[in-house]
Amino acid sequence: MGPVVLGIVIHGACALFTSMLVPLVLGSNIWPIAGVFWGALTAPPAAGLGALIGWIGSERRRGPLTAVLVGTGLTSAAVIATIIVNTP
Repeated sequence: MGPVVLGIVIHGACALFTSMLVPLVLGSNIWPIAGVFWGALTAPPAAGLGALIGWIGSERRRGPLTAVLVGTGLTSAAVIATIIVNTP
């Protein structure tokens, strides 16, 4: 798996997991619908960010690049969770 695809997979998974988990934790009775809604809004930009970081780091070694992608994926998940929680 190339670094760009790895970035897309990591960031997209973080965004989709966060989009489904946060409405469930908040006690929404329509959490599946809310999760799909937030996933559709947040996964494409997160995957694009992952692809960009993977492309920038494509000349680097695999281990450090994976650590950077996981770190930025978790950071984007935290930002997504903050946005979802603070949306009325």
